[in-house]
Amino acid sequence: MNAYGKHGKWVRWRVVSLHYDHGWGAQDIFMHVNSGGDKDLSLRTVYNILEIFYGTGDVKTEHSGQRVVAGSIDGPVWSYIEDLVFEDPTLFLDELIDLVWSAHGVKIPKSTLRTFSCVTSQCAR
Repeated sequence: MNAYGKHGKWVRWRVVSLHYDHGWGAQDIFMHVNSGGDKDLSLRTVYNILEIFYGTGDVKTEHSGQRVVAGSIDGPVWSYIEDLVFEDPTLFLDELIDLVWSAHGVKIPKSTLRTFSCVTSQCAR
């Protein structure tokens, strides 16, 4: 069974986009993702994502089985968050949290969105 690992498909494709579309190296992507002070993705993870992409043309990792713990956010809510960020990548975490609460009645902690928002944010370089 194919899986995307703990960082998810969108985050993995964003790493590839920063590398392929913007010409950033793994170190630049690592520094950008971790610019908020927390270590959200390791440099090794960035290298692994790029290695998988260049080897397969996709970002899937090979895993079998199911998650041991159910995710705290269900698929439709994640899809809604991805759509919001795609439409307006300048949204702050507080704004995302408020929009999700208004639309789905789900309270999401900032820590849950930290990795997602750091990788998906627009960069002015």
